Amino acid sequence: MSGQPERVVCDEVGVLQRLGHDLRQPAAAIAMLAAVAELHPDLPAEVGVRLDQIRTEARRISDVCGYLLSEMDGPEPPGRRGARDRRRHRRRHRTSA
Repeated sequence: MSGQPERVVCDEVGVLQRLGHDLRQPAAAIAMLAAVAELHPDLPAEVGVRLDQIRTEARRISDVCGYLLSEMDGPEPPGRRGARDRRRHRRRHRTSA
């Protein structure tokens, strides 16, 4: 049974990584759609306030997903060694560009 607890941890990390990816894309789409809706010329002020709140909450979801993807402790699933470092590298270059 050696290695069994390590496998469970790796499986849990893999689930959290997939969850982070699966939630981040829809959150980005929600924020983008709210931003586009705010561009409507006849938008009532109250609706603009609500759309801004939607964008803020979508950003918070994305931040939590980023945390799940980059700050998890524990070993990466087998075959995924270095994936976390590649994600951090891509994010760093995306923000600096």
